[in-house]
Amino acid sequence: MLDCVYDVDYWKTYVQSSNFSLDQIPDLTSKVAIVTGANVGLGYETALELARNGAHVFLACRNKTKALLAIEKIERELAETAPHLYPKLDFLFLDLADLRSVARSANAFLTKGLRLDILVNNAGIGLIPPTLSKDGVELVFAINHLGSMNHDLILPQGGIQFGTLSLADEEAPIVNYNRSKLANILYVKALARRLTAAGHDRVYVNAVHPGYCMTDLDVNVENAVGYVAAQ
Repeated sequence: MLDCVYDVDYWKTYVQSSNFSLDQIPDLTSKVAIVTGANVGLGYETALELARNGAHVFLACRNKTKALLAIEKIERELAETAPHLYPKLDFLFLDLADLRSVARSANAFLTKGLRLDILVNNAGIGLIPPTLSKDGVELVFAINHLGSMNHDLILPQGGIQFGTLSLADEEAPIVNYNRSKLANILYVKALARRLTAAGHDRVYVNAVHPGYCMTDLDVNVENAVGYVAAQ
C-alpha cells in the first residue's frame, strides 16, 4: 500500500480558491441540463446546484441504482433547504466505456424533444492498471475523452492513430490519464473555434479544472500503484 500525504499548508498558501459563490448562479427555470457521472462527487454537487436553481436535470450514469439514490438524496436536500422548489430530476443511462451506449443515450434524450441548454461532461476515471474498453481503446482515454466528446468533429484525416491507444500494457497509469486530459483541452479549444467560425457566439464551451477535490476519482489508485511497482 502507498500512502499519499498532502501538505495542507501548501495548498492554503499557494493554491488560491475562486471568489465564485453559488449565489451567483442565475435562475435556471426552463433550462435543461445533462450531468454525466452525477451520482457522486463533483457530478452530484453540480446536479444538486443546477436543480436548486430550477433546471431540469438529467443524471447520466452507468449505474441506475446509484443514480436513483442520488436523485432521492437531492430531493431530500432540496425539500429541507428549498421547500418551494419542485425539482425535475431524471435518470439517463450512459456507459462512457461503450461508444454504442453513448449513441443510444444521446438518441434516448433526443426522442424526448427537449432543448439541451447545459451539458456538463463530468464523468471520468482516474489511475487504473492498463485496460481496454469494449471498443478496444485504452479505458481511461475511452471514458475521459472518447465517450464524452464527439471526436469525429475534430480529428483530421491522418491524425491520431487509435492503434496506438489500444496498447493498454505499454504506458504507466499516469501517462494514460494525462493523455486523456490533454485530449479534453485540445477538443474544447477546437470546438470553440468551430462554433465561433459558424456564428454560434451564444454557445459557450469551457474546460474547467476544479482543483484537487476529495472524490472517488482515485478509488482504484492502489491497483494502479501496484501495477507500476510490479513492472
